[in-house]
Amino acid sequence: MTTKPVVLIVDDSSFNLQLLGAFLGSDYDVCVATTGEEAIEIAPDVEPDIVILDVVLPGIDGHDVCTSLRNMPQFRDLPIIFSSGNGDAETIARGRAVGGTDFLGKPVNAAALRKMVAAHTAEGRRPCSA
Repeated sequence: MTTKPVVLIVDDSSFNLQLLGAFLGSDYDVCVATTGEEAIEIAPDVEPDIVILDVVLPGIDGHDVCTSLRNMPQFRDLPIIFSSGNGDAETIARGRAVGGTDFLGKPVNAAALRKMVAAHTAEGRRPCSA
């Protein structure tokens, strides 16, 4: 039995969490976090295959979350897609500098999101249990 890849979506907007979850839920096991601290805490338990990470979060921002995840050995090669309404060159460059894999602008285009996530995920992870 093959399990769906696990996507951890980190965003402080319940609307964005619901929207992204709806876009991906049929093909991926979706887990969510509403703060950077929560994402760092649950990531080892949910073992995501990919993270979609909002840049602007309350408390720890997305760049610091990415840095924290990259410092965990099991997440050194984890695909992390930054998502933001601010897609300027500086935001994208900073995301890459801290280990971001890709960047997705907001508002999110469903087809672009699915294509990007599919390109960065591998099959065979366990379902989300957190």
